[in-house]
Amino acid sequence: NLAHSSQAIQHYRKALSSYRQGGTPADLYQLYFKLKALLSENSYQQLELVQQIVGALSKDAAFSEFKSILLRDKINLLLQDKALDKALKNCLELQQLLKQLYQPKLEVQLAFYLGEVYAQRGKWHAALDQLTRASKKIYVIHRPDFHVQTLIQLALIYKEQALYGFALKILYSAKEIALKKGFTEQINEIKLHLGHIYLLVHNFLKAFELL
Repeated sequence: NLAHSSQAIQHYRKALSSYRQGGTPADLYQLYFKLKALLSENSYQQLELVQQIVGALSKDAAFSEFKSILLRDKINLLLQDKALDKALKNCLELQQLLKQLYQPKLEVQLAFYLGEVYAQRGKWHAALDQLTRASKKIYVIHRPDFHVQTLIQLALIYKEQALYGFALKILYSAKEIALKKGFTEQINEIKLHLGHIYLLVHNFLKAFELL
């Protein structure tokens, strides 16, 4: 399997290196996602791949949507590597690009990334601003899975500031939606966070019920 995977990577890399401006976004999009899947275990090579494809992109507006996806993936990889400055720079570039596009899902993902960068830097107000605005977007409200995840992220920012009352209120709102929709994985995540908060405030009985 490893031999076949290596051959496939070489094949797609060769196709990528021969790519010229005349290619279509669909051609490059297909190449990228095949290579991305093959390199899923190697974040360094994934980042290298993203940078290579961004360099090959035409400035044509037709490529803007694809570039926004590449930037999202690049930010995710940079955050995994704790490269906060580079992640923020790419977040701001993606933010500018999204002003020209209708990509509500990417806008929410960007808010998560910005929230993470700002939280890691201790800029709690900026992190809260990103996630509060994201939680009120029509796209998020109409997508219960995104709504619950956004509320969880927002609650965690309050938790990190020891604002446990706000965190609990938001987590219980998220839990109510998750229970109605049967989001088992998110219900378990919410219970874990609730239990941890109750431990922090020394409500051990409540924590024991949840953990």
